[in-house]
Amino acid sequence: MAPNRAEWEPSRDQYDGFVSALKEAGLGAWLQEPRDGQYAQGGVVTDPLIDLTIFLWEQVREETIGAIVALAIENLRRRATRGRRWRRKRVRRGVIYGPDGEVLRTFELPENTDP
Repeated sequence: MAPNRAEWEPSRDQYDGFVSALKEAGLGAWLQEPRDGQYAQGGVVTDPLIDLTIFLWEQVREETIGAIVALAIENLRRRATRGRRWRRKRVRRGVIYGPDGEVLRTFELPENTDP
């Protein structure tokens, strides 16, 4: 998976937790860290307007894609902060690509609405 720079900076711990949750679910997962407009691990370039890009390297069932999205939403829910009101209104987007480069699913990463 490849979060964009704006996602990476405030959410590194959450992304590490997401990777751990995927591994606990029996899925292989790793992060591609953005650095200076390029990627530290020589990975693929992603769309800067997409907050999280997930690449699947093999065909999986629709249920597995649903589980990945559910784990992303559970682990990457961001708390809205008072000092950053604009952040609450911005919709964060994710996309999952299949092994042939086709878009398998797009989804939103909602804010945490708990007090």
